[in-house]
Amino acid sequence: MGSHMKTTMDIADDVLLRAKQCARARNITLRNLVEDALYSELERQQESEVLGGMTVVDGHGLTEEFSNASWTEIRDASYGSV
Repeated sequence: MGSHMKTTMDIADDVLLRAKQCARARNITLRNLVEDALYSELERQQESEVLGGMTVVDGHGLTEEFSNASWTEIRDASYGSV
């Protein structure tokens, strides 16, 4: 993963407790859980930017706006009407 920097953050007690429980259940460190969550969010954000703000739902499928749209409608919305 490369080099690491130390930082300090304030995290709500209930969120930290749940994160620690989740890390323990997965048999990973809290640091790994936080890094994985940050990487996932950054990837999701980057994919959203690539799609021009049209995001997928739960990692698959289309947003409600396009759930019944034709491929032509989806393509036109992606690239702007041609």
